Amino acid sequence: MRIILVSLFVLLLSACGFHLRGFGVGGAALPFKTLYVNAPAYPALAAEVTRAVESSGKTQVVDHPRNAQAILQILGANQEKRILSLSGSGRVSEFMLIYRLSFSLKNRNGDILLAPQQITQTQDFSFSDTEILSKEAEESQLYANMRRDAIQQLLRRLSFAKAKRTPDGTQNGDTTPETAGQKQPAQ
Repeated sequence: MRIILVSLFVLLLSACGFHLRGFGVGGAALPFKTLYVNAPAYPALAAEVTRAVESSGKTQVVDHPRNAQAILQILGANQEKRILSLSGSGRVSEFMLIYRLSFSLKNRNGDILLAPQQITQTQDFSFSDTEILSKEAEESQLYANMRRDAIQQLLRRLSFAKAKRTPDGTQNGDTTPETAGQKQPAQ
């Protein structure tokens, strides 16, 4: 009986279109088949972006820019913490956490598909001197959530990138290294 109820619940959730954030149908379909993530200063972020891109659709992340239709350049990723309010005794009672992700997108020919832009996530965070360890863990978790949200917003922005058309009607970056220099057949 319990299995039937759980199965029915799962069936109802899937029928209404429910899916976990970052999974399934809600992922943004990117307008290119291959992507190179250039983030040498941010290897952990690059790995997280790679996972998100590969799970979002048919786009494959490649190991070298010459094999990619688009090159994602991570220009910066930083965390900041500002004092938002003080208690009556002058102690910090609330912080504002800020996460910024800067990026640009080019094709393999160097043409700009998305000019450099920044995604900013903010979160208010109450603080107490008596609960320092738990508040540090909460702060780390909030930054991780803000980073995941910024990556999802990055994917949505990448999904709206438009490749530039060449005079022969193909998109810049459409050719693979093997077909470079060959004329594309007319459709």
